[in-house]
Amino acid sequence: MPPLTGCRVTRASASTCTDTTTSWKSPCAASPTDTRVLAKADHANLNDFIENPTAENVAAWCWSRLTGKLPGLYEVRIWEIPGFSVGYRGPEGFR
Repeated sequence: MPPLTGCRVTRASASTCTDTTTSWKSPCAASPTDTRVLAKADHANLNDFIENPTAENVAAWCWSRLTGKLPGLYEVRIWEIPGFSVGYRGPEGFR
């Protein structure tokens, strides 16, 4: 599987942690995104901890790591390639 190219976590408020680079680095220092998602997934083999790490499954995994830890969590969006992404909104499912 080619590396994912980016991840965006959106809160219901105006706060957004966005990363659209290949490094998965987050501009939101010490945020739950950094400690709950990036610390585990950055430069890691996703197959080691996500069964069948499709973009959809990675988005759902990120959501599960952030729900309850990131107030106002609205959406986790994963890019496989520029122009192709999947968004996950928890109980609302995929968009």
